[in-house]
Amino acid sequence: MDQGAVTNVSMKSGTNLVHGSGYGFDSKIRATPWFTNRFIYDPETGPIDKEKIDRSTPGWVHQRWGATLSAPVWIPRTYDGRNRTFWSFGYEGLYIKRL
Repeated sequence: MDQGAVTNVSMKSGTNLVHGSGYGFDSKIRATPWFTNRFIYDPETGPIDKEKIDRSTPGWVHQRWGATLSAPVWIPRTYDGRNRTFWSFGYEGLYIKRL
């Protein structure tokens, strides 16, 4: 398995408040593809049973999650970066398992 990292640097204006966002995606809650349903419920492909459903359903798990956070730089009694200096952090995780 190859592993690597990506670093992105961008210039953008900040805000004097802490802002953030988060997201998540899980393939376990995905819809069954149309062609899979057509195969399962087509009488010409045989009776509907658990083995037929398991055999025709994609066997993989795909999970992606992440978050971002940004705020002004503030060091007590040393530096007040409001309206001048800001930081931003972003994280993204990915888990893929092929069965």
